[in-house]
Amino acid sequence: RSVSTVTVRLRAVTLAQEMNIEHFQGGPSWCFRFMKRRHLSIRARTTVAQQLPVDYKEKLSIFRFCCSKKIADKHIQPSHITNMDEVPLTFDIPVNHTVEKKGTSTVAICTMGHEKSAFTVVLGCHANGQKLPPMVIFKRKTLSKE
Repeated sequence: RSVSTVTVRLRAVTLAQEMNIEHFQGGPSWCFRFMKRRHLSIRARTTVAQQLPVDYKEKLSIFRFCCSKKIADKHIQPSHITNMDEVPLTFDIPVNHTVEKKGTSTVAICTMGHEKSAFTVVLGCHANGQKLPPMVIFKRKTLSKE
């Protein structure tokens, strides 16, 4: 599992109480000094992002012009223009940062095993600013006709 600086601080306060250490607050400054003494740092899980095409600005400009022209030609009202997007989510959202020793080549984060159990949220809004209620789609196995 991922370990944040807040997790470290809360655990330190709990241990201090168990050991009857008085006046220990375990603030952010203490946490970063502790991490420095123990050669720990906040590490990120790395991913490879998709690169935009070189001519994306030109393509975007052409697309916007084409859409604006169609909207004006057909006299389409902003309340009739809708933008929707599907957002895949998982029940166990894997985190990307944890506290780990400096110089570690591999940063592994354990999960609950449900990161593959996904559902989809559909979000939408009209061009006039009206937000549509979200729609949630859960995956299910196909049931037999019986």
